[in-house]
Formats: sequence, C-alpha cells, structure tokens
Amino acid sequence: MSPHGLINRRARRAGFTLLEVMVGVLVISMLTFSLYRFVQTSLLAVQTSTDHTVDNQAMVGLVNFVQGELNEIPAQGQGTLLGTAGKSHDQAQDQMQWICKPGQGLLTTAGNGDYFVTLTIQPVADRHSSDWEIGIRRRTINSDESDFNWLPLLRPAAAIEMRYYDPRVSAWLERWNDQSTRPTLVRLRVWRTNDREPYEAVLSVPAANLQPMPTAPTAPVAPGALQQPGVPGLPGVPGTGTPAGPGVISPRK
Repeated sequence: MSPHGLINRRARRAGFTLLEVMVGVLVISMLTFSLYRFVQTSLLAVQTSTDHTVDNQAMVGLVNFVQGELNEIPAQGQGTLLGTAGKSHDQAQDQMQWICKPGQGLLTTAGNGDYFVTLTIQPVADRHSSDWEIGIRRRTINSDESDFNWLPLLRPAAAIEMRYYDPRVSAWLERWNDQSTRPTLVRLRVWRTNDREPYEAVLSVPAANLQPMPTAPTAPVAPGALQQPGVPGLPGVPGTGTPAGPGVISPRK
C-alpha cells in the first residue's frame, strides 16, 4: 500500500459523520435553550421581587406621611378632621380632610397660617396617560376650594378607601362628619391596580385620646364580626377579613 493511501484512510477515520455532527448540534442546542430558560426565569423572579419591594416601600412612605399628619391634628377645634366616601366606576375614591400647620410634610415650612389638606385620588395631569395617583390637595384656610396645590404621593393607584373608628358606637364608619371630635383610628386601604388585592393599614389619631369623648351605650357586636389583632376590644367589619393592627401595612390576600 502506498503511503498516500494510508494517510487518506487515517484522515477518514479521524473525521465525524454527518449524523454525529447533527447529534452534537442538537445536544448543544438543548443545553443552550435550557440555560436560556433558567436565566429568563431567574430574571423574572428577580424583577417580580423588586417590583413587590418597590410597591411596599411606596406604601410605607404613604402610610408614614399620613400617620405623621394625623399625629399633628389638634385635640381641640372644629372640623380638624373630616372624611367623606365616594365611588366612581365601582372604585372607592374617598377623601379625608384635616387642618394643619405649615411643615415639612406639606413642603411649606416658610408658610403662614393654617392649611386645609385633603388626601384623595385623581387622574394624573399628563393627558397622554390614563393613570390615577394618590396625593394631597393643599390650600390655605382662607382660600377658595378650587385654589389648591396638588402634591402627588403614590402612582399608579386605582382606588383609595378610608374608614373611621368611633368608640362610642364600636363601629367603623365610612364618613366622619363630627366637627368637634376625632376618630380614634383610621383604616386606610389602597388598590394599586384593579386586579390586585388592596394594601391595608390602620393608623392611630393621638388627638382622639386627649379630647373629651361623650359617653354612649356600646353597640353590641354583630354576629360574625371579626376582632382586630393588636387592637383589643375593637370589632372589625364582617365579611372583610381580619384587619391589621395600628400602623401595620398588609396586602390583603
């Protein structure tokens, strides 16, 4: 046998057949696809966790702001805290109004006099967006109701609900029209989107503990009423689940 023939036979033995190449490409493709799916799932989990953390931080900021304002409400005076209930397209659009002094929370440290502040929800100013946002309407006591400054606090938001606990009747009220007294607790619920469960926080009103509260017979708790953990003796709202204790934010399941 000639040397050239021996070399050609060895070269043919050292190569790969077409089938072997195809099998190798298929295995590499499957490994690459599996790695891609793993990375994609991991990134999605990280994004979901990040979004959830951002939502919680935004809610904590809103709750801390409202609680700080409630802490400053005076025990004496007429109409220092009022609340109204409203709805639009079956979505809660409640409003809570209070009177306060200039301060960091209102970005009016150099202002004079008292201010009317209203916590509510309204469409964003951008006409190209359909989002709603929660914020405060701020105006001086002597100004017209339409002459206010809007300070956004939370976006996006779909609905906001506020309830007021009256210890005289041991019940949560959807409105607070009493000009001379304050509720002991305010329950805040916020829906970020229509298809998600709301966040809930129960806030205290320190001024309520300093005001003279007329006595009234305690209304019996309705059958099936729920008790709030962390707030002994305060009945919950039947059929709505167990609310969180004061100052606690909890996404309702």
